[in-house]
Amino acid sequence: MVKFLYEDPNFNLYCKTIFHEKSTKSVSGRDKWNYPDVVGVHFPFDENYSEETLRLLKNTNQFIFKLYAFEIKVRINWGNLKESYFQAVSNSSFANERYLVVYEDFEDDILQELMRLQQSFGIGVIKLEKNSIESRVLLPSKHRELDIQTIDMLVGKNPNFRDFINTINEDLEIGKRHKITKAKYDRIEEM
Repeated sequence: MVKFLYEDPNFNLYCKTIFHEKSTKSVSGRDKWNYPDVVGVHFPFDENYSEETLRLLKNTNQFIFKLYAFEIKVRINWGNLKESYFQAVSNSSFANERYLVVYEDFEDDILQELMRLQQSFGIGVIKLEKNSIESRVLLPSKHRELDIQTIDMLVGKNPNFRDFINTINEDLEIGKRHKITKAKYDRIEEM
């Protein structure tokens, strides 16, 4: 999935897997559905841009990035559709764009229900294929503003998410670095 999200020109994301097992423990059920499986960031610049171009982006406030959240499921059926969908709604509230990612094929009537839910809640759907080139967006996510309060809560509770936000902050400091720190994001596996 990380390869698809990096190579697809509609995304071009740097991703990080979030392990909910590493989160701070609290009262049972309190943090249920707080963490997506994968988060991603899209930078509005290419790492090969010149210093002058990067400074221009910064000085003209064109330096807007986007955060993404992905909930991954092997299969969706009538028995788990609503739970899977609302898990994606719950654990991705902080992000600009949010997706439910499904690996196995599902029935057309389930797609119709996902379309209805997408109209109300804005969660997009991605059909993941073994070959990342064949993966595709079935339903686009609706763009929304960042939820800073939730980002702050997640930073305080999950070290993977804290590292992800710290890496983004480092990569956005244009004057100090001109290359995206790819090593701090999930590695892109070659097929």
